[in-house]
Amino acid sequence: MIETHPAHMGKGYAAMLLDKGNAFADNLGLPLFLYSTIEAKDLYQRAGYLDMGADSMNLAPYGIQTVCTRHCMKRSVQAS
Repeated sequence: MIETHPAHMGKGYAAMLLDKGNAFADNLGLPLFLYSTIEAKDLYQRAGYLDMGADSMNLAPYGIQTVCTRHCMKRSVQAS
């Protein structure tokens, strides 16, 4: 999970961490899968992840009046 404090968003810190992890997986020949929020989906797509679809969960039964949507993302191994 990558989280960025609002005061530091848009400075490239999350993308830098993501690039390091992607390079590590590429060197091992491993594809990557993750769940993304709608807010972070563009970040992952710019890094080569494909949106494989979304699912939603109503959190009302747990006392939270919202619906949580997450996107399943996949990144194939990138040749260096």
